[in-house]
Amino acid sequence: MKLEWRSSKMKEVVSELPFGCKDPHAGTETSRQGRKKAKWTHSHRVYTSFANFLGNAVILPAAKVAQNNDVDVDAGVFKLLRCMTTATPHYLWAFLDSRRLGHAVAGGSRPIKMSTVRNDMKPLGFLFAHVTLSAADGSALVYPDYRSRGKPFCTKMGVETQFELSVGADTGTHGGDPMKHQVVKNFKRDEQRNARAAG
Repeated sequence: MKLEWRSSKMKEVVSELPFGCKDPHAGTETSRQGRKKAKWTHSHRVYTSFANFLGNAVILPAAKVAQNNDVDVDAGVFKLLRCMTTATPHYLWAFLDSRRLGHAVAGGSRPIKMSTVRNDMKPLGFLFAHVTLSAADGSALVYPDYRSRGKPFCTKMGVETQFELSVGADTGTHGGDPMKHQVVKNFKRDEQRNARAAG
């Protein structure tokens, strides 16, 4: 399958994450969450490839069947990410299989190792947890504030948010470490349980 479409919205999302092009502290590895640049940049590539895969393999074919030329592919992709259904494991499975086979639509033209496919499960789980949390809370796709990294992810108090607005701080609505949120923990647990089935 050829790569006909690329997600511009996912590029913006990735640019805001640690070690993305808009990260002001990208050069200071010790100050970023996880402290491993390679881990984050691998996640960026997986997020972008997965968004492109959903657009090309799911949204565009459905639009062609419906003869809808005005479809917003990016909106359709992020709707799939926010709404986890029984079809979600099939999308993941097909994407990982396409990665293993080296299909261009999954981010490459050469087959990759099985260990790389296994390592893709963590960023995919984090991606689903990330967008699901933001959609459930009615806030932005990505939270610019990664402070209080040792604490669970939670909504900021209204007083704190109002103070930040008054001083003109460009911050988000949450504090803490997203990886410590219960939804992410569940993904990490399921990753261990379903590692064999996931390939």
